[in-house]
Amino acid sequence: MILFLTITTIFFGFAAIFFSYVNDRMKKENKARQDMNLFMIHELRSPLSSIKAATSLLLTPNVPLDEQKKKDMLNLISSQALKLLGYVGLILDTQRMQSGLITLQKQPHDIKDLLNERISLLQPLAAEKHIQMSLVIDQPIPIFNFDKEYIGHAVDNLLYNSLKFTPNGGKITVTVTREEKFVNIAIQDSGKGMAPDQIKNLFKKFSKVDPKATSGTGLGLYFLKTIIENHGGHISVTSIVDTGSTFTISLPFFQEAGTGSMN
Repeated sequence: MILFLTITTIFFGFAAIFFSYVNDRMKKENKARQDMNLFMIHELRSPLSSIKAATSLLLTPNVPLDEQKKKDMLNLISSQALKLLGYVGLILDTQRMQSGLITLQKQPHDIKDLLNERISLLQPLAAEKHIQMSLVIDQPIPIFNFDKEYIGHAVDNLLYNSLKFTPNGGKITVTVTREEKFVNIAIQDSGKGMAPDQIKNLFKKFSKVDPKATSGTGLGLYFLKTIIENHGGHISVTSIVDTGSTFTISLPFFQEAGTGSMN
């Protein structure tokens, strides 16, 4: 009888723990869905409102608009539509990532070629602000395996943030070094930098580099960190207010060729 009661107590104890875990998991999943819905309402409303206002102006009869004004309105609609597409793509990628549905295509690539390509694409933006962008590789970096598309996306994100927060006439330097097991890509800027409390929450979902910013999803750095971690690497940041920041991506050098699932 005592043995039966002991077994029964243990069984119900484990059952209570299990159902408590399931209940907590469901609450977290519901909270995540609510957060995503609130995010979509907040972030997508602004570009949609801009498109609606510009379209209404173009379609309003008896409102004189010269050709330049019409062109400005069409450019606004185009830019806001592209912003919406970017937001939707990031939302879908984040959802797929959380569900383990994104597959990394790890193939042999030359990191120098990738970085030169990404820096070249952003050179026009740097030129507008008279910002000097350079790539420094002082040691041979052999070809190694990584997903070119997603690592390219990560580099784009960091370079764009550096351009955004670096004042006119500043400097951005991308330095590549190799340790025994990792290739390190450090992106250093002479921007306004960040305080320790900003860095603490930087890679959390819906967190932004600039908390006062009215634009941006707050998903970019969160998604970037997950990409790097699913490569088996890590990302770190050091920063000094009014001096600049350095984001460092560390990717494992020795990897087997093939694909890897992000889960």
